[in-house]
Amino acid sequence: MSAENQRNLEIVEELRADIDFEIDDVIAQIVRGLPEDYFRMLSRAEQLKHLKALLALNVCDVKDEIRMRSDDGRFIAVVARQDYPGLLANILSQLPAEPPLVGAKIFTSHDHDFIIDLFEFESENTSPDQRTNSALEIEEKILEVTKLTGDNEKDIRGFVGQYHPNSPVFDSTPHLIEQYKAYSNFVVTGETTIEISDDNRTKCCNITIASGSSNVLDVFRTTAKYLAGRGCDITQALLNDFTGKEKRVAVAGIRIENCDSNDSNVSMMQELKARIANEP
Repeated sequence: MSAENQRNLEIVEELRADIDFEIDDVIAQIVRGLPEDYFRMLSRAEQLKHLKALLALNVCDVKDEIRMRSDDGRFIAVVARQDYPGLLANILSQLPAEPPLVGAKIFTSHDHDFIIDLFEFESENTSPDQRTNSALEIEEKILEVTKLTGDNEKDIRGFVGQYHPNSPVFDSTPHLIEQYKAYSNFVVTGETTIEISDDNRTKCCNITIASGSSNVLDVFRTTAKYLAGRGCDITQALLNDFTGKEKRVAVAGIRIENCDSNDSNVSMMQELKARIANEP
């Protein structure tokens, strides 16, 4: 064997041994650190792609983020070995404006040492394993919201009909109702509407925003930056831009946890409303 081949073989074996030594511990640390919702919400194929990216970042000790777009262009995943106040706002500032962002799932490790953020965009094309709500399913949602709110079915139908069929808002009737109420209030008053509701089952709460001052991505960016300053963690967002005959309305439903208990809902609503109103 030549000296060159011998050298190459030694490097390969040394690198393989070094990586093999690290991989088991790194994989176990990653899997243990992720919240249970991550494994419940995403397919195994998507999980493996994200975990491979995290593994590469750990083995190579890289602090930069990795962005991965799904084959159909519907999702962008952001994976990073860091978590700090304002990170989500920074990521949002780098997302494309088109196609429209309709949802986000924010997964942070228990020790806050890595993140997997999944952003969903409006898309006309879906792969076979991605469910798009059928006309019948949407009709059932309209009737359910009508029954639960007692409001006029025609008004609710007009509101629900503005969502794209693959909008993640259809996964949760309570969130759909919250967005409908915020939207309706904005249409009547013309003023930015912000509502905060507690989730009695968990330590989370939901913020629902309807605004005409900027598009929904800008509303989400502003809100993420504000909440980071308050020590709140965003775990999920449902987003939509409505274009009506008279008014354009951005509607955002944002789920948060770990907020400073000294912050009252009233003060948060007032401060956030002012921030959104001042957006250019």
